[in-house]
Amino acid sequence: MSNESIVNKIVKECSGPVSVFLGAGASMPIGLPDMVSFWENAYGSDFFENIDKPCPYLLSPRSKLAGEQISNNEKTILRRLIQTASIGKDNISCDLEELFDYIHSCPILSASLTNVEALKKSFYLYHTCCHSNPNTNTTYKTDFAGFKKEYAPYKSNVETWIDDVLGCINILRSKLYSSYLIDDNEQWLANVNKAAECYSFLPTLFPNYLHPVLFTTNYDTVFDALEISGKLKTLNFSLQNGTAHNSENRRYYFSLENYLKPNIENLSSLFLFRMHGSVAWERSGKRIEDHFPQKHDSQAEIVEPVISKKLPQKEPFRGMYDIFKDVLQTNKVLLSIGFSFRDDAIRAIVEDELARDRNFKVICVAPPCEKVPDLDQFMTKLEKDFCDRFIWMKEYFGTPETSEKIKESVKEILQQK
Repeated sequence: MSNESIVNKIVKECSGPVSVFLGAGASMPIGLPDMVSFWENAYGSDFFENIDKPCPYLLSPRSKLAGEQISNNEKTILRRLIQTASIGKDNISCDLEELFDYIHSCPILSASLTNVEALKKSFYLYHTCCHSNPNTNTTYKTDFAGFKKEYAPYKSNVETWIDDVLGCINILRSKLYSSYLIDDNEQWLANVNKAAECYSFLPTLFPNYLHPVLFTTNYDTVFDALEISGKLKTLNFSLQNGTAHNSENRRYYFSLENYLKPNIENLSSLFLFRMHGSVAWERSGKRIEDHFPQKHDSQAEIVEPVISKKLPQKEPFRGMYDIFKDVLQTNKVLLSIGFSFRDDAIRAIVEDELARDRNFKVICVAPPCEKVPDLDQFMTKLEKDFCDRFIWMKEYFGTPETSEKIKESVKEILQQK
């Protein structure tokens, strides 16, 4: 079956008057970290206190000049990376999305291992040529004999620096993934119980004959934990997140085709689409293996956090964006919780639907961010551009009062002709 056919069949299964979009703010009430608490949990409460202090890094061979190596400390390297990513801005920003923007746009930091080696050679050659003949405006003819003796130690210095920075980024990624994996730890039950409280009102938003459908850009495993804990079952839901086991080895794999498998339980299937992937996912060849509730040692299969995302071309992410676009065309209401609309591709899909001449509205639940007002810029613009079609409820999610207000607002819109 072609990918287009699979997408079309899935859309028929979960189309209806309401869908829900969950951003990072939807996970905060259950104890998962926001941006500030992530940094403090991962790197200590003093991390921000020293963020604007000088973090020099001396390029010197450690074997010979270890005493002059000012710092190869992980926190210092990360602070230096954050400072470098903030060059040209008014303030030093610890926004994870801005930092990963820089990492993805820097050729050496974002390239594959093979390309990194080629880029290193270009980097050495460029700097060696510049140092050897800094005033030339013409193509420099490399005189290897002239700087051969200087090239080897310089190469060693740069390799050490690049390896330190790449190692620092890998540690950052590892800490990011582990922060959003709800596995069987001491906080597991508390998180699950709080999640059940926060999300228990969702069944009332959907008619009985429809599959409730949730889209999320979060990497967390909240709904997986709700499923295996039995909490979803008490809400008369079973989770359909695209993961099914391989009958031969019982290993679990994600595939869009798995959404079409019949539900053997007499429950409503909750369709969950992780549009940016999951920290429990690992790409294994052409397939994605789902390790939940265990961790894995490899890099998670996710669309990493950046401020502005182009429409992903790699599957299964492209397919999930297509599903979101097609399902939205059947909706009267999109309920967005804790999402800043900084993803360009998602925002464009929503804007196109709001601009159509039909009765479609977005309810956006997100309190204004007083510390970083720029995070609200797209919600502010959407509210201005689409007036009564974009309803910004500036409430904190996770309280009974907010849940009741959401239910009343959705009900009111559905009753309108």
